[in-house]
Amino acid sequence: MGSYLAMLALRNVEERERYRAELSRTRWVDADEVTNAALLRTIRRCLGSKPGFVAIGKAAVLTSRIFPKGDIVPGDVERIIRTCLEQDDDAIEKLKFKNPELLRMLTFASLLWIHKVPEAEVLEIIAQAEEEAFDTGFSPTLLTG
Repeated sequence: MGSYLAMLALRNVEERERYRAELSRTRWVDADEVTNAALLRTIRRCLGSKPGFVAIGKAAVLTSRIFPKGDIVPGDVERIIRTCLEQDDDAIEKLKFKNPELLRMLTFASLLWIHKVPEAEVLEIIAQAEEEAFDTGFSPTLLTG
């Protein structure tokens, strides 16, 4: 999963698709654990440890503009961020976007792009997310390379 997230964030379409095919065979069993940890680390890196209403709203609008044809609306991005920060327990049920996991991945990548996070830092965020998944008992597909 980490390798897929890295290729998504680094805009490496060919490698991303290769990892996506591998993950499809495993039915994305570790997607939630690694993606949630990576998104939380990215939110904290890009928006601060306790982002306010304005910071979250701005990130949501900018993310929706990155994916204009993906039916991603600012309200959904805001709900994903607030859910990740444990600020809104009911937010997932209110999403218009039908795939919360994909929305988490796209929000993760867009925050990194918007804030121009260097590649080494992107890889560190993902490695830490994988470690966190291991520490909580999951066995993620590791970032390779």
